[in-house]
Amino acid sequence: MSSKRPPLGVRLTVDIEEVRAPRGTVWWARVRWHDPESGRRESIKHSHSTHEAAATWIAQMQNASRTGVDATQTLAEYVIFIGDRWTRGIDPTSTYDPYSAGLRRRVLPTLGHLPVGMITAGLVDRAIDQWETEFVRSTVKNTVAALVLVLNEAVRDGIIARNPATDRAVVPTRTGTGVTGRACIRRSCPSAPKPGDR
Repeated sequence: MSSKRPPLGVRLTVDIEEVRAPRGTVWWARVRWHDPESGRRESIKHSHSTHEAAATWIAQMQNASRTGVDATQTLAEYVIFIGDRWTRGIDPTSTYDPYSAGLRRRVLPTLGHLPVGMITAGLVDRAIDQWETEFVRSTVKNTVAALVLVLNEAVRDGIIARNPATDRAVVPTRTGTGVTGRACIRRSCPSAPKPGDR
């Protein structure tokens, strides 16, 4: 797919063309605009296997022109795009380093290749399930926190409607005597440890 994108604020003309080929039907989606600097007519087109996919791509190009944000970019590309914006509000002397390490060492290797709009609560659940088998609880907690902060920015930018990572909250558990026990990442964790657990 071309990295070319329509400039911010331009008016787009769009169309979808159905092309029947020996290997099946292809839908070509195209957006056109007048470049505000050169005045030249510019365009981008991309092929899709379904009409719905072509329409989605056009909507993404329209959003890119309206907001300046490419909704088709991967999570790794989006992290580069926002820079340190996701770190606003966190303590640079304590939480920045572990959050940044979690993003760099776990979030991006696991989810970075996916378009931001394709990251679902289910994918986040499976990523956390994997991290929980490999890392201690505090490491997983910091990793999830970094993912939540990055996806909060994606919500602000209008790429996604809600943050799928917030469904996996860290919930502290308590013993029958009221003593705080281990914390859980999984939503399915019981509210108290099983008999014999420490």
